[in-house]
Amino acid sequence: MARCGGERTGVHRETARGAADTDARSGRQQYGFSHFALKPKWGRISGYTGKSAMNDEAAEGTLDFRDPYTLNMQVQPQDIDGLYHTNNGVYVDWCQKVAWAHSVSLGLDLERYRTLDRAMVIIRSEFDYLQPSREGEEVLLATWITEWDERITMRRAFQVIRPADGVTLLRARMNFACIEISSGKPRRMPSEFIEGYGPAVLGKTVAPDDAKDVPGAAG
Repeated sequence: MARCGGERTGVHRETARGAADTDARSGRQQYGFSHFALKPKWGRISGYTGKSAMNDEAAEGTLDFRDPYTLNMQVQPQDIDGLYHTNNGVYVDWCQKVAWAHSVSLGLDLERYRTLDRAMVIIRSEFDYLQPSREGEEVLLATWITEWDERITMRRAFQVIRPADGVTLLRARMNFACIEISSGKPRRMPSEFIEGYGPAVLGKTVAPDDAKDVPGAAG
């Protein structure tokens, strides 16, 4: 399948661990983690529309899980690559943006992270590119915290939908680990994380032991 700085046609899966979780556009890398949450490069989110053409009933029938956190975006000219559709890296950015916006909505923003000297950082990500999107199209970004171990790790799911026809453009998964910001070492989630993220977790089952992917994991 041909590729020219953008999506392949059909299903394409990208898996990354540690420092390879994001491309160069997504943020600074330290300690083998993706630290997008520690120094977000966006203020006002480019392309954010604030509303969706998809009604609640349609969204409920299209989304993979209940109770999503969502953002509505419009594909911008700068999002388009040489194949005239949205570049792969833009989807990575979108997923990070909606994840961070969800965290902020739960009361865990950058200031709170710094005060607690704790942060949730990406240790693994996986993207399935299903259909292309093009300039001017509206897309709905949805995320969920699907599971966690209530100690160090948690997992998010993502879905990007085109409301005009209800087609799913992308599905993604990200595994996160809690670290101490000052040292970069894994640490147990503080009570503030348990209280903040807990109500948003879909399943209370223990996530697979992703701590094995974290260098120098400690309790």
